[in-house]
Amino acid sequence: MEHSRWPVGGGEMAELIRDHDWAATPLGPIEAWPQSLKTAVGTILAMPQPMWIGWGPDLIQLYNDGYISLLDAERHPAILGQPAAEAWAEIWHLMGPDLDAILAGGPAVSYADRLVPYRRSGEVRDLYFTYSYSSIPDEAAPSGVGGVLCLGVETTPAVALRASEERLKAALDAGHMAWWDWDPATDQVNASDTMDDLFGLMPGETFQSSAQSFQLVHPDDVDRHRAMVERAGALGESWHSEFRIIRPRDGAVAWLEERATVKRDPQTGTVHTTGIVWDITERKLAEAALRESEERYRLAVEATGLGRWELVPETGEFHTSAICNRHLGLPADARPTHEGHFETIHPDDHEMIYRKLRRAVEESGEFEVEYRVLHPGGDVRRVLSRARVLHNRGSAPDRLIGVTLDVTEARELEQERERTRARELTALAEAAERERISRELHDRVAHSIAVAHQSLELHAALAESAPERAAEKLDLARETTRRALEQTRALSAELKRLQEEELAGGMEAAFKTLLAESYVPDGVAVDLSFSGEESAIPKPVDLQVYLAIREALRNAVRHSGCSRIGITLRVRDREVYGCVEDDGEGFDPETVGKATPSWGVGLRSMRERAEMLGGSLRVNSSPGVGTRVELRVPLDGRLQSSSEGSS
Repeated sequence: MEHSRWPVGGGEMAELIRDHDWAATPLGPIEAWPQSLKTAVGTILAMPQPMWIGWGPDLIQLYNDGYISLLDAERHPAILGQPAAEAWAEIWHLMGPDLDAILAGGPAVSYADRLVPYRRSGEVRDLYFTYSYSSIPDEAAPSGVGGVLCLGVETTPAVALRASEERLKAALDAGHMAWWDWDPATDQVNASDTMDDLFGLMPGETFQSSAQSFQLVHPDDVDRHRAMVERAGALGESWHSEFRIIRPRDGAVAWLEERATVKRDPQTGTVHTTGIVWDITERKLAEAALRESEERYRLAVEATGLGRWELVPETGEFHTSAICNRHLGLPADARPTHEGHFETIHPDDHEMIYRKLRRAVEESGEFEVEYRVLHPGGDVRRVLSRARVLHNRGSAPDRLIGVTLDVTEARELEQERERTRARELTALAEAAERERISRELHDRVAHSIAVAHQSLELHAALAESAPERAAEKLDLARETTRRALEQTRALSAELKRLQEEELAGGMEAAFKTLLAESYVPDGVAVDLSFSGEESAIPKPVDLQVYLAIREALRNAVRHSGCSRIGITLRVRDREVYGCVEDDGEGFDPETVGKATPSWGVGLRSMRERAEMLGGSLRVNSSPGVGTRVELRVPLDGRLQSSSEGSS
């Protein structure tokens, strides 16, 4: 439709300009506008690019249809005829200085992708624009410049895309990755800049086709990789491949991993393939090193007769080696489940194994257990299993890595050694006791008999010459004979107590029985204290400890003149501790053997028993302060004896 009024022509802005009340603005009626302004307005209305004009000192706004796309409903058409400072109040600090300079005759200015805090739909947003300001001449204006022409376009999407591409490139560079598009029909490849570096192309070379990439694939991998890609291209399928390349730039061999996704146009059937490829050389080298390490570990373990097993507690995944299967009484190629492998383990050991597994996973991280395995044919084997929990990073579940060892022969050998040791200790104990009884017979019984014999001879000699003295010698003979008889009976009772049946009820019960049999004379108080698990004391050890403590008790009764005796027995920290303490006269441990032979013999006997068991004896005594005899014996008989002392 033609218009008789200026500006002529169609378009939304031409009509708005014609209908606007310009008389109410500093520009005045449209008929009075200078020709330079009309020419500029006619020019922008004819152009599709976004443009606006600011005319006069207030830069009254006029714009074209193209500029409408940059405005929201708040500004269009409200800013038509407004001063620029009012129309662009929120960004006037950016626009004002440039526009004032141009009105004053300054040069044109331009910006590319400038960040502008632009208000749109009532909200200030960070947008990007490329724009320029240039002067519109007018001879009537003081500076010869009547207004300013602005050409602008929003570049926010382009800036965002470029930033995204830069981030993608940075990510691709950091991850040694590249992306590509491939048209199977034309074999045309479009790839990221990182593709050239990833494949090690010579300077100036770029990827053009899949055929070009196949030339770089390692000879051992090229047929497999080419067949996969060509088949996927023909059928429109995705693919995933790992392959080696030889980089032209330096001849280095690198491992790459590639994933491709295919999209088919439903209208034309055209196939479009997009993929990503990345360097996995370090991973492959690590995997090879791990395989080599695992192989060395396997050879080392199997060379020592150890079986290997692995358990993932979270999933129950369970793996065993051939040697481990043999330990479990299974075929070498068996693949038992964790629950299933318990079928060959003795039922009485199941609960113990589960308990220690839970403790390893939840608390300690260490697992060790010895259990019995029922082999075909009824053979029972003993297996020692040890493992450690490996805590994996990330989401991978924890694992137990363990080994097994058949310890049946080792345990049988240990048992035989214990039996031999028990026999040796028993023989030593019997020999020591025989020696002690021999000393008792010699020092006490024989002495009493000798006195009785001498008294009888004196009685016979004095019977006529000194009847009274003869009668005294006869009474002495009767008394020493009675004492010798009591001593003989006591030794006989002690010989009976040497039998192991004496300890059948335990060491504590044996001492209570000993004390109840008037072993300690009236008037001497005895305190007996026992603590710990007596069942932990091996049989060869308990008898020797009992005899040593009994000897210390006998010495206290016979030689100390005490009124109180304390007996302490304690089993703790894999050690038996015994103590006999009295409040008697005390003695000098260095000289007692010379002054009192039976005391010295008793000390030597106790010391020999302690050392025989790998333990120690300590005697603390001094004249007038009592005596303390301490015995320490390791349960396994392997500790070194400690030094003796006295005070």
